[in-house]
Amino acid sequence: MALTGLSSPLLRSGQWAEARAVIKEAREADVLASLESVSVELLGLTPALVHSGEMGEAHLLLESVASAASSEDWQTRARYSEARSEIARAEGRPDEALAAVEEVLAARAELGLGLANDMVKHALVLALEATLSLGDLERTEELLGIIRSALPGQVSPWLRAQSARLSARASLAAGDHDAVEPQFEAAEAGFRDLGAPFDLAIALTEHAEWLVGLGRRDKAGPLRAEARDIFERLQAHPWLERLGQLAEEESVSA
Repeated sequence: MALTGLSSPLLRSGQWAEARAVIKEAREADVLASLESVSVELLGLTPALVHSGEMGEAHLLLESVASAASSEDWQTRARYSEARSEIARAEGRPDEALAAVEEVLAARAELGLGLANDMVKHALVLALEATLSLGDLERTEELLGIIRSALPGQVSPWLRAQSARLSARASLAAGDHDAVEPQFEAAEAGFRDLGAPFDLAIALTEHAEWLVGLGRRDKAGPLRAEARDIFERLQAHPWLERLGQLAEEESVSA
């Protein structure tokens, strides 16, 4: 329990290598397989595997706790569903990614869960990523409305920063360019304050992509460079490829 509990703060603070080492040690414990509530915590490594391009490892991790899908414990099922959603989104199946977390979102009202619940927070972000990929702006605004209508004390700094980043993307999709940059900047400030480098790098990348699309390469360059430094340290290969494509676009439009 101590080892798996350490993994979450390590992952959030961008210490992916350290988190991997901790989880490797936990998986070597003979007793782990019999402790469902503890073994399911290993699924917290899924985003790091997915964003490192290690999809095979992500699938193996999910399969190693497949019994969690039918667990009687709601939180165990929720963790499994969120890991499934991460994998489906990375593999280009946003409809499946959204379906995987619908149970978590439905349980929010049924069980009276607030936005402080980790499962609810992550499910909202995963659902918003999926609806934006699907181009379902109505559903996107509905989900953002859950966060915007909550009292300030009910929204964690991480969820507030994610809401700002995803609102920027929603504004862009809706053609409201005036709202995009302030929202990206709010997200970046929030992630900096939290010491969440990976989330910051995503916001910087999306911000830079928008700027390049407007022909503002001079402002996009520093954002792209900072994001690259973070992704290189984390070995987030799919994101490095995305930045490489952005650099090519900049050179073509120069």
